[in-house]
Amino acid sequence: MAARGATSTTGVFNEEAQSKAPVLMSMLLTRRAYLPHVTIGVLTFGHRTWMTLEPPWKNNQANVSCIPDGQYELRRNQSPRFGETFEICGVPKREAILFHAGNTAKDTQGCVLLGTWLSEDNYAIGSSKIAIREFMECLTGVDKHHISIAPFAGAKLP
Repeated sequence: MAARGATSTTGVFNEEAQSKAPVLMSMLLTRRAYLPHVTIGVLTFGHRTWMTLEPPWKNNQANVSCIPDGQYELRRNQSPRFGETFEICGVPKREAILFHAGNTAKDTQGCVLLGTWLSEDNYAIGSSKIAIREFMECLTGVDKHHISIAPFAGAKLP
């Protein structure tokens, strides 16, 4: 259940599609707002959508900045801290950029956090563990994929 002042983005779950072999659909992370303390976006994969939360843009500095907009490869990764997830690969001068659970900018050091809703009151995302589980279920049987990261029309870097 989304909190008061929250925006829900949980997509429609299609059980029939889950039972078939993986279909490589496009994945797009659209950054909706570049704020001084956080970057807010929406990740779309097929008919599913999740909210994203990343650090603010700080010139791609490791551990403190979101990554540059662009096209990247995702690779399945076994993280000692976060378990099985996907890593965003090919980012200049950066590594170990993962999708993982978390709720605020304090929970990420350059990674992408997923949630099912956004609290517009304090720029936090919620139901993050559910979102990660859904994301991983959508990528069952997939070891590599591609992602496009782009700003929403009108979203400007600070």
